[in-house]
Amino acid sequence: MLDPVRENFVKDGVVMKIWQFDHAWIRNGKMVYEVMRVIDGRPLFLDDHLERMMNSASMAWKGCEVEAGRSQKDILKLIDHNPKDNGNILFSLVPGNGKLHHLAWYVQHHYPSEEDYLNGVMVRSMKGTRRQPNAKVWNAPLRSKASLLLESSGAYEMLLVDRNRNITECSRSNIFLLRGDKIFTPPENEVLQGITRKKVFDLCRELQISITEKTIPLQELPFYEAVFITGTSRGVLPVQMIDSNRFNVSNPVIKKLMDGYNQLVEEDIRK
Repeated sequence: MLDPVRENFVKDGVVMKIWQFDHAWIRNGKMVYEVMRVIDGRPLFLDDHLERMMNSASMAWKGCEVEAGRSQKDILKLIDHNPKDNGNILFSLVPGNGKLHHLAWYVQHHYPSEEDYLNGVMVRSMKGTRRQPNAKVWNAPLRSKASLLLESSGAYEMLLVDRNRNITECSRSNIFLLRGDKIFTPPENEVLQGITRKKVFDLCRELQISITEKTIPLQELPFYEAVFITGTSRGVLPVQMIDSNRFNVSNPVIKKLMDGYNQLVEEDIRK
């Protein structure tokens, strides 16, 4: 995921060629980062991503204040110096030589197919937690473990389960479970507060859909009727199976949220 693609990237406001990218910049210290989707050359929910990056930096480096405007300028410069189509940008803060460096580059992306949205995706569970759930900090061991299990199982996502066998989030997504027309999701202090997760909460308030944060034991999965995951690349995506548990991918509440989220995306990129 960290390998840069496309011709140019940006480091501390300077446009550079991809062959100049040095992976040592991002390996030698804690990296706070965001992955943001670009649609037709327009950054999606840019303000939300910048706000979360500032919050993550404050948690990762004890009150560190970050100038969001610098990252915003780098992102727009990156888009301007590469093809203006669809893709994912990773922008980050990395300590080095006594200061924080701003880096932005395009990464490989994989968006769900129409069939994935129609039939749902497969998810498998694994033991694993983030050290600082609310801060988006690169966690190489967890990423590596999840990637290996995804490859061996053929699943679309890995569901993280803590030491108490409670569901937290997925390796790259947040998770929501439905019983009837009510939605349940793990508490915000135990998960990365995803941008799409935030939009789902906004939609639930607008559409008067009941949503509750609660601890969800893995063993209670069979008592839920439907499941969906959310994230930058996937939006709102139904889940057909977690381990041996099957779910209804045609749940009308999920369809309503999918339509509502897609409308939010259209409105944001047309601003």
